[in-house]
Amino acid sequence: PEELVELADAYSRATGYPVQYQWTLLEGINDGDDELEVIVRLLQGKYAVMNFIPYNEVEGEGEGYRRPSRERCEAMTLHLYRHGILAKLRQSAGQDVAGGCGQLRARSLAEA
Repeated sequence: PEELVELADAYSRATGYPVQYQWTLLEGINDGDDELEVIVRLLQGKYAVMNFIPYNEVEGEGEGYRRPSRERCEAMTLHLYRHGILAKLRQSAGQDVAGGCGQLRARSLAEA
């Protein structure tokens, strides 16, 4: 990952467009302080944006995976910000009508 991030940083600086990293947050799996410290180590000083995407729970799919609390997601974003890393917490759209990312696919497979 270190080499990839370095190459991406060089590319983003050459093009003038920051690299956007996507991190799907799974409660108890990749939302811990240890992951945050690795992200800080990798991205601090880089021309990059970290987009945190809370997991969309899908009935009958992804047993055992849960979305972290809103407070935890916000705390992770703030932690990166305090270390000089631009981080955004993506807002879920459509989850209330099973239209969130991954949910349409799950419904389509169930109907097939």
